[in-house]
Amino acid sequence: MHQSNHWLKWVLIEAAQHASRHYWFQPTYKRVLLRHGKNIAKIAVARKLARVIYFMLSRKQPFRGRE
Repeated sequence: MHQSNHWLKWVLIEAAQHASRHYWFQPTYKRVLLRHGKNIAKIAVARKLARVIYFMLSRKQPFRGRE
């Protein structure tokens, strides 16, 4: 049985829909989209977004998508 915060999951997937248009997340979205479809691609972007948010908060640094 998977344990997760359903509200956090919902927010990340909603944010991933918009983040998938950002040049930094687009390669991930397009790569997964071709192999697995739209829904899985959104989840992949949401996971990458969660990872970025975690490191931003733990290191107290702003998002640096241009690097």
